[in-house]
Amino acid sequence: TYVTVWPAGEETPLASNLNPSAGQTVPNAAITGLSPDKAFSVYNSVGSTDIVVDAVGSYWYYPGVFGAAASAKGAAKAGPPAPAKLGGTAPRPIG
Repeated sequence: TYVTVWPAGEETPLASNLNPSAGQTVPNAAITGLSPDKAFSVYNSVGSTDIVVDAVGSYWYYPGVFGAAASAKGAAKAGPPAPAKLGGTAPRPIG
């Protein structure tokens, strides 16, 4: 089988996060975005499986601070913008 995790409300991605064989107990870590209501979806391709989820921490996205348009001088003057939780529908760089 394969297991995929992605932000709730979005289309199922074409990539998997885990590819276990039948009867295996497999540890894994996956990083995914969250929907605006802080939810995610899990898909198991074949058969049934038990999944334990331990949500630990979050990453923050600072628009313009890590991109090519941001300069060290400009970022230092203005300071970093207010953080926004990573999620939504568009991919964003993580720094």
